[in-house]
Amino acid sequence: TGTKDGYYIGSFMIDLGNILGTGRKFQADWNKQDESSQDMRIYYEEPWLAGLPLDLSGQFLQVFQDSSYIKRGFTVGMKYSLSSRINAHLSFGGESVIAEDQDQSLFDLRNSKSTFYTIGLTYNMLDDRMNPSKGISYSSFVTQQRRKLETTEDRDGYSVNDRKITAQLE
Repeated sequence: TGTKDGYYIGSFMIDLGNILGTGRKFQADWNKQDESSQDMRIYYEEPWLAGLPLDLSGQFLQVFQDSSYIKRGFTVGMKYSLSSRINAHLSFGGESVIAEDQDQSLFDLRNSKSTFYTIGLTYNMLDDRMNPSKGISYSSFVTQQRRKLETTEDRDGYSVNDRKITAQLE
């Protein structure tokens, strides 16, 4: 309206769960809620690497949040099938947050960089993955993250170590 340009909003999602019958997965999501916020995610998984029961995956994530910050991250993961019911998981990645105006932020929002790794184990004895009527499924994951907040004119930088433990039983 008037002298202001218009803009697009919307969302897009594609999920290819078994590309050409090879078991490869590709997912892409894009969502723009308003003029200054959007998020995007791209994921790919390659099964049975080099003929081994080893799946390799990668993910890229980018978030623009209002005029507050931009977050970018990546994850590389591996899943090794110990048996038809037990899988071991290992992943690592990084993330950076770029605060638009660090000195004016009310929420102590600063530029930061982090790295993490996750190890986990899944056990699935369900009779049907899509619609189980009996069995048990268990998973547990431990994530260790090191985040470094940058120094600003009036605040010192520091590092934080976080550990997250997740377990699920069905």
